[in-house]
Amino acid sequence: MIAPSPERPAAPPAAIHLPALRPTLNVLVALVASGLALTVFVMAGEPAAVDSPTMRAAQDVGGMRPLAWLFNDWLHTQGIPAMWLATILALVALRRWDAGAFFVLAALVAPANHVMKLLVDRPRPSGSINILEYPSGTSFPSGHTSMAVAFFGAWILLAGALLPPRAVLPVRLAALVAILLTAYSRLWVGAHWPTDVTASILFGSASLVALWLLVATTAPRAALLAERMRGRLHGAVPALPFPREFDAE
Repeated sequence: MIAPSPERPAAPPAAIHLPALRPTLNVLVALVASGLALTVFVMAGEPAAVDSPTMRAAQDVGGMRPLAWLFNDWLHTQGIPAMWLATILALVALRRWDAGAFFVLAALVAPANHVMKLLVDRPRPSGSINILEYPSGTSFPSGHTSMAVAFFGAWILLAGALLPPRAVLPVRLAALVAILLTAYSRLWVGAHWPTDVTASILFGSASLVALWLLVATTAPRAALLAERMRGRLHGAVPALPFPREFDAE
């Protein structure tokens, strides 16, 4: 009689591994340099030769009103914040502290985007283009696009460590489409210039790559330190005997 084979233990979830350092740093430098070059280009004067034709071409596409409502209104004000909070809570429940910390830190992309707005102080689109939305504040870079890059970009980076292999590619493609449609919808409603959303994608991606390096580098050391502290605390607390009335008979 053949004895049944013992069940294999479940594989532990993949951690956020440190990416290849030199190529990742090269990507980070390229993103930052491109974003800064675009910022200088915008601050030097209105890049109408680039923005205006692209803006008109984007607005010539019909049937975008439902998508504009989805990505400009619901997804930005309700959808992404709810999904962001649900993601962090789920990762905490699963004890995925490294990935949870990454999603928490990714939320810092939005304040950084606001600081950039104050520094550049670019007016919103105006003129002969079709303007359907009149948001307050300055134009460069796009806050909607930055938020989409921060949340969906985080999923693009961490999908391989958090999801089954068959789900990784569909999730990454869906996240990429969500980022691009968010950027495109901001052009369609006339709220941003093309260079605004391009800068958001560049700076948001650079921020995520930098955070990826930070978390992948520090998470293993933080976990080791936590285990050592737990062991020291456990050893420092003496075992207290039960009172007599609670002794087992």
